[in-house]
Amino acid sequence: QKGLFPISLRAVERAIELNGVSVEMNKESIYWGRVAAIDIKKVEALAYSDFTEVKEEESLQSIINDRSKFLISYQNIKYSNKYKEFVNKVIDFDNSIQNNRDDLSVAAAKYYFKLMSYKDEYEVARLHTGQEIKEYLNDKLDGNYKIEYSLAPPVFGGRNKNTGKYPKRKLPSFTYYIFNILKWFKFVRGTPFDIFGLSKHRKLERKLIHEYELMLSEILSSINIDNYDVAVKIASLPEHIKGYDVVKESSIEKSKILKEKYLNEFTGNTINIVNKYPKAAGE
Repeated sequence: QKGLFPISLRAVERAIELNGVSVEMNKESIYWGRVAAIDIKKVEALAYSDFTEVKEEESLQSIINDRSKFLISYQNIKYSNKYKEFVNKVIDFDNSIQNNRDDLSVAAAKYYFKLMSYKDEYEVARLHTGQEIKEYLNDKLDGNYKIEYSLAPPVFGGRNKNTGKYPKRKLPSFTYYIFNILKWFKFVRGTPFDIFGLSKHRKLERKLIHEYELMLSEILSSINIDNYDVAVKIASLPEHIKGYDVVKESSIEKSKILKEKYLNEFTGNTINIVNKYPKAAGE
């Protein structure tokens, strides 16, 4: 950019293309370097600015389409249809409330999916052998390299006495081939033949799905304009469930406290609505 490098920009770009490693990222680095050569303060201002990218809000239908498509890969069409049937049930009730909002439906579409797509051993195997990770590694790495997997499978047992967590274990590169076989056994997920599903943690994750279905089914018929916001909070409870292993189990316990709080608030609002319209004499 300052005329001190006797090679054209096109030649540099071509060299990056021929090298074939992180092509777009390296080209972008060159372009930012050219800007820095003439206005470093502008580049620094952009690099250190605290800005957030404004993301286009997903529509309810796009959420359902994306999640249901994912669940087909995660399990199968039947599992995906179960998701859509339950969410559509919530949508029907949501549409019956005259408030021109779909927050409840959106919450159910997001968080029922979150519970249904818990990351177990079959899903870890599927993700580690997927095309996306292959493309990522090919783009970021060059030359000879060896992959190791750092995982903490409960099936190996041996929780840490101090933290209660399963310790991370380094698994060799041939683990990829084990994953490649394991991913095809996702059809046993949740069945009596699911050996991984016998662990306390996996049973808890499946229980959460069932409890969520029951919880929303029980409150749907009582939702109205006055308790609508609380109903959305109830439908969004899985948002507070984060992490894995004991971290996840701890967040589940915290979400139970919120669940009790929101349900009490919801019940109170429902009772208040009933009290607005006292029964006539003799009823």
